[in-house]
Amino acid sequence: MNSKMKTITLFFFMVFGMTLSANAQITKGNWMVGGDAFYSSTEYKYASNEENQESSVKFYEIRVNPNIGYFFIDKLAGGLQINLLFNENDSRGNANTTNQSYGLGPFVRYYFLDTEKQLNVFAQASYSLRFGEKFAKDNAIDWSGYGLQAGTVFFFNQSVGLELSLKYTSITQKSNDFKVNNLLVGLGFQIHLDRK
Repeated sequence: MNSKMKTITLFFFMVFGMTLSANAQITKGNWMVGGDAFYSSTEYKYASNEENQESSVKFYEIRVNPNIGYFFIDKLAGGLQINLLFNENDSRGNANTTNQSYGLGPFVRYYFLDTEKQLNVFAQASYSLRFGEKFAKDNAIDWSGYGLQAGTVFFFNQSVGLELSLKYTSITQKSNDFKVNNLLVGLGFQIHLDRK
């Protein structure tokens, strides 16, 4: 086990060892800071112009979404989310390319169960404008889109929650009207900060 994995494992057990008795700070006036991460692998198949052969392109993506939010009323938070996307394009017969992009946009989240619950259920809607490097020389990334997310959160204590969620995203590239829809499973952490 390398040092990075040891650090992650140690952090997980430290958080898990915290007290489990307190309720979460998902009440009016409190802040939350955290984020989630998603991994996806997608293959696109298309007819090639050369000799009517079928070609394919594989995209491997890692999405990291840090966020900050404020509870306007009990169980309802809104805020700002940053979208970081790292992908690799594995095209048959061509050199692999790697790209990074970033986005920014608002989100709204609602927790369905009582604030006292250690296990809660949430739904979230978000919108993002995304910019970054180029897929090809003359094809800049200029995406915009929305995301719908639902999941469960387990609160280790009143401040720290571990999330498992399912997220649907639909994004469009403005320059050529290219649209991508994804269904992703992600893992996240949120730290809830008391207003006091």
